[in-house]
Amino acid sequence: MKSPKETLINSENVIPAQAGIHKNQQTGFPPARERRINQRSPKRWLLYLIECVDGSIYTGITVDLAARYAAHENGSGARYTRSHPPARLLGFEEYPDRSSASQAEYRIKQLTPANKRRYALGLLQTKGASQVMAAPELSSALEPEAV
Repeated sequence: MKSPKETLINSENVIPAQAGIHKNQQTGFPPARERRINQRSPKRWLLYLIECVDGSIYTGITVDLAARYAAHENGSGARYTRSHPPARLLGFEEYPDRSSASQAEYRIKQLTPANKRRYALGLLQTKGASQVMAAPELSSALEPEAV
């Protein structure tokens, strides 16, 4: 009978410990890393525009818009929104990765406030929304669409 040190996992896909390699033969990854890779789901990054109480517009990116908006409201969000609390969410747009969301954020931040409002209005029209969303409506608006 083999000791636990001789074989890490009793499976035909795993190389015995005495070979000195503890990887799945099909994927080449150690079992723990393979589980982490399989559990990952692609993050959707959101670019969002917030109108502050003084009329200024804050632009940011996040993976959890409801939590980020709440952080801006309670003062633990960005430094800017600590002194310019949010009044409402003007709009948001989804991106496949952080890089493309960051690039879009940079482009939006270069716009004038009037052009930012036009951009936000375009986001709302594409989403089919008829009005600007308040904080309680965020969670329902962020639910994945049924396919």
